[in-house]
Amino acid sequence: MNRRVVALAAALLLAPLLARAQDLSPPPKPPPDATAAPDASKFTLEDIGKRAEDVATQLRAMTEAIDDQAAFTALQDQVFSYSHRVSDRWKETDQVLAVSLRRGPLETLASSWRALRTELAALQLRVDTRAAKRAADLATLDRLQALWNWTLDHAGVVGAPAPVIDRAKDTLAAIDATRVQVAARNSRVLVLQDAVSRAMQACDDAGARIADARRDSVGRIFVQNVPAVWRQLAESRVRDTKPGLGAPTSGAIASIIDSVRIYTQAYRFNFAVSLALALLLAWTLYRMRRVLREAPGSRHETLPEFVVQVLRTPIAAAILLTLFITRPLRPDQPAALQQLLYAIGLPAALVVLRAVLDPRLVAPYFAISAFFFIDLARGALQQTPGIEQLVLIVEMAAAAGVSFWIAALLPVSVGALVEHSLWLRSVGHWVLRVSGFAALFASLAAVFGYVELADFVGGGALLLVYVAIGVLALRVAASGALWLLLVETPLERLHAIKDNHARLEAGITRLFEVVTIALWFVLVLERFELFAPVTAGVVAVLDARLQAGALNVSVGHVLGFFAVVFGAWLTSRIVVFALEEDAYPRMHLARGVPYALSTLVRYSLLLAGFFAALATLGLDLTRLTVLVSAFGLGLGFGMQQIINNFVSGLILLFERPVQVGDLVETTNLNGEVLRIGIRASRIRTSDGADVIVPNTDLIQNSVTNWTLSDRKRRVTLEIGVAYGTSAEQVIALLLSVAKSDARVLADPAPEALFTGFGATALAFQLRFWTEAPAWMQLKSDLGVALQHALRGARIGMPVTPVEIHLEADPEPE
Repeated sequence: MNRRVVALAAALLLAPLLARAQDLSPPPKPPPDATAAPDASKFTLEDIGKRAEDVATQLRAMTEAIDDQAAFTALQDQVFSYSHRVSDRWKETDQVLAVSLRRGPLETLASSWRALRTELAALQLRVDTRAAKRAADLATLDRLQALWNWTLDHAGVVGAPAPVIDRAKDTLAAIDATRVQVAARNSRVLVLQDAVSRAMQACDDAGARIADARRDSVGRIFVQNVPAVWRQLAESRVRDTKPGLGAPTSGAIASIIDSVRIYTQAYRFNFAVSLALALLLAWTLYRMRRVLREAPGSRHETLPEFVVQVLRTPIAAAILLTLFITRPLRPDQPAALQQLLYAIGLPAALVVLRAVLDPRLVAPYFAISAFFFIDLARGALQQTPGIEQLVLIVEMAAAAGVSFWIAALLPVSVGALVEHSLWLRSVGHWVLRVSGFAALFASLAAVFGYVELADFVGGGALLLVYVAIGVLALRVAASGALWLLLVETPLERLHAIKDNHARLEAGITRLFEVVTIALWFVLVLERFELFAPVTAGVVAVLDARLQAGALNVSVGHVLGFFAVVFGAWLTSRIVVFALEEDAYPRMHLARGVPYALSTLVRYSLLLAGFFAALATLGLDLTRLTVLVSAFGLGLGFGMQQIINNFVSGLILLFERPVQVGDLVETTNLNGEVLRIGIRASRIRTSDGADVIVPNTDLIQNSVTNWTLSDRKRRVTLEIGVAYGTSAEQVIALLLSVAKSDARVLADPAPEALFTGFGATALAFQLRFWTEAPAWMQLKSDLGVALQHALRGARIGMPVTPVEIHLEADPEPE
């Protein structure tokens, strides 16, 4: 209590002196930071106690943060364990590169290094986070120390009481003690950070070395690996009893298992998501199948064939869809894991495609797929070079025979898959023939001892078929799933989907044909080690510069320009289609407003896409403004009529004196307005001619619009009857005939009028209103009906007499 009273009294007495000292010598401003201490210019003696308590709290938090010796020791052991694993993996890499340069072992080795680097990246993040925290703690301690040194100096200058000075000294001592602990922990963290960084660098170096070895392996495929078959048979023994060129070394299996374990552990959440997605898809397809089968009528029988096939095989379709959708969740997956997923996906593809194949193709289809599992077994088992050579000879010869077998059956085969994929019948035939010849060549190469060449060419040839099977099955599964999503869910309520089933089916088929062909092409390039060179070539072409005067753009920018323009055009079509099919029918808009809105949306999207495309070219839009201004000035003088028509078109869209579907009549033209364009409008006459009318004529000239306010039109039918007929009877008869036709409007009611006495007949008029577009046909029908009614009432229609005077020819002289 006494200590607080003394501190408070000293603070009250010395506060003015401290404020004056602060005015005379302001301290340097510390750098802004979220954890920075209070600014010294605002620090007063009465705040020393409170600030000291705040600093003590900060110091305790720092001390508690580094008081995790068990967790830090575990992290340290993990870092050193990974460092040892990297060292051991380097020894294994040296052994593999010394024994074999085959593509399979190198890919497995590269996968293990990628998996190890993935886990090291997660470990590095943890270490870097600790290092960043310790660095922030040290920066905070530096600021606190500078501030409290200044406080202690100024407290001595102004003669602060001893308790105040002691409090400042105690705070400085606590800061120094905490600094020692934080600095010691920071040093240990930096050691771990350096160790992880070295391990990451080792992974990168190993990856680069393996990549070099893979490039060298491509150049070694034309090297004879083992003696020819007849030489081995002549000697009656195998020359080399070492493990085969494609067989794993003693530590290879452990490294494969380790790489898969590391990868699955690093991406365990992604694998859990994939499993959940597969279960959800399978359950959804099962439920849809049950709902469609139990639906009234024959709805299940009217579904497209690819949809029915997906419903027949929900589990296989769910597996294929999951493997495709979740592919981005498995970046740089190990080769062993990739082969395992292929082994799961290929049987699913077999199940999906079996029902849509010609029965004659089923047997060779399963036979060609069996070679995939033979390849897996050949790569996994320990083999001598001679045994591997014999296996390759038999396998590739059999694969060639099966490929030629399928190629012969494909042109004459039937089935839903071939019937709905015309490209499969033409392109697939040649792909199978090429694969057959490649497999036959691989078999001969193995006979002559070129095992590496046989594996490279033959394995790649078979991959053409495997990937084709997989992407075809994926196409069936994805097309069916997308159809079900759009048609058998609440999305089907959209008019754009409900009213366009045929277009939707054709569009889905075309979309997935393009996707599957592109996917097949990419996988084939990767198998033949051509993906990287092709990608590099494409990038080089896109980076090529096109120079024309001051214009200097790359090919990629030019292609990007056209791609953005095409994307804007496609987007405008989709947006306008969605508006016209779903938005406008659900809204109460005046006639002509939907067309005007669609036109404005289309032009706005195209204009925005054009400017985005110009930005893609890398042009300076400020210079473009000057160009547009100059261009507009030129338009004002040289293209007045076009600009006038353009502005007139905008007036037609906004003011809507003439709308699409209106029946208009000008000085020399009458017909229906079919389109209001940006420069001219199109009118279709009753004779069937399409007339292009400039928009200016529809704005500046007199135009009769018969359907501007509504579709009602008054039609007049004139008739004459013989003298002596009752006028009241004729009027009643006219009204009766008019009201008997449903096309005649009751409001306004039809009128029958006696209009006068003619030379030979009593004149009457029938006036009626109608909304029927074919009003001339209605007038004709009423005239025919009126003739029958007059005849039935025995009312005569006068005939004007015609006098014919015949003059005799003069007598010839």
